[in-house]
Amino acid sequence: MSKISNKYNFILYIFILLVSLSFAFLLDIGMDYKAIYTSFLLFFIGVFVLFRSGKERFVFTLSFVVGIVFLPLYSQSYITDTGFPFIQGGDAQTFYEKVVDIAQGDLSQYWGRYKVFLFIVSKYYNFINFIGVGSYSPYHFFIFSIFCGAVSTTLTYLIGLKTFNYNTALKAAVITSLFPILIKYNLGSLREVYALPFFLFAIYQIIIAKKKSSFFILISVLLVTGIRVDWGALLMVFLFFYYASGLPQKRRINIYIKMTAFLFIILVPAIYFFINNGLLEVSYYSSEKLQHINEYTTNNDNSSLTGKLKKMGLTGRLLLFFYVIIVPLPPLLANYGKSIIEPLLTSIGSIFWYFSLLMIYLSVKKSYSDTKFKKFTNAFIALIFFTSTLLAFTSVGVYRHKLFIYPLSFLFLSHFTEFFNKTVRNIILMQTFVVILVLILLYTLIK
Repeated sequence: MSKISNKYNFILYIFILLVSLSFAFLLDIGMDYKAIYTSFLLFFIGVFVLFRSGKERFVFTLSFVVGIVFLPLYSQSYITDTGFPFIQGGDAQTFYEKVVDIAQGDLSQYWGRYKVFLFIVSKYYNFINFIGVGSYSPYHFFIFSIFCGAVSTTLTYLIGLKTFNYNTALKAAVITSLFPILIKYNLGSLREVYALPFFLFAIYQIIIAKKKSSFFILISVLLVTGIRVDWGALLMVFLFFYYASGLPQKRRINIYIKMTAFLFIILVPAIYFFINNGLLEVSYYSSEKLQHINEYTTNNDNSSLTGKLKKMGLTGRLLLFFYVIIVPLPPLLANYGKSIIEPLLTSIGSIFWYFSLLMIYLSVKKSYSDTKFKKFTNAFIALIFFTSTLLAFTSVGVYRHKLFIYPLSFLFLSHFTEFFNKTVRNIILMQTFVVILVLILLYTLIK
């Protein structure tokens, strides 16, 4: 017992050291010192309010500390190239500026379908300023994103615990905490990070199936839909297939019809409410404007792999279906400015994802044949299919649109080790390595 206690104490000391160094560096590059107070406030909310068990607190702490440690690296990377702690002129800066304006009383900055997201973050700014620990620095936004990422990681652990087992859940949580692509978005100010905790919370609630689960699921679906409407639809796909997979085969068709009617009754008034209150934007374009948009897209897509596949018609769209699962491709470091920290870490994350894909596929295949995991696996397969189909016809290259796929996939990746012995795993890794080399070669030739 003392050895375990010493081990955890050592990890705690390492965490404290890393966080202290990170805060010192952040203060040196211009972070407001009040952001440190905000960090401790959100950390204590996570550890003492949201999560109670020791393992949950450990997972939350790990993810939160990883975010704080990587924050100065990413901030310095952006500052080196743009002079700002984010990509200048991008969505991150736009959202930050609008949130600050709203928090200071300019309600005209509420923006179409982003209203729910802007409302949540602006109220967070109002709260931390009201209690005296905040300011309007962008670092408060980043730390709130880190908090949401840590909540998502802990929910991944809880889903794995209820669906698979402790070892799988803990491995998946650690991978999720250290996955560079998730870290990148957890350090920014984009809405997907804020939709993900509610997305995973709804999945957790349908798995545990308690008395209040239906209420929590409904609230979560509405919040996810308000933050990112396509995620709301995809979340309903997962919940629908999970529920239907547990029913006897003879009842499924009848249930499918009833559930479809029920969802229609629920979703239509909700969508009407969102549109009527300006939470969703519905645009009607003239033929001239559509032609202008098409010309702009074509001119800016000529050199990209996505653009070339789009021009191939239906065949290209079918290829894009699989391309959605593969992206992001490792960015060419030569295309970036003075600092390559962000693209380098994205490359590491991309390559890790490629190595994982075959193992995830085999784990999903094996899990599907096991009655203990069939409901979750069936819902996951449906989610992958509908997500890839949707993105193949819309925003293919923007991999943050499929952010929820990563933590759920890592559950299957972590469970893979329980299905296959070490020799088989090594063979699969070698095969994956060869496939990656071929893909990189093809990508280089097409570019």
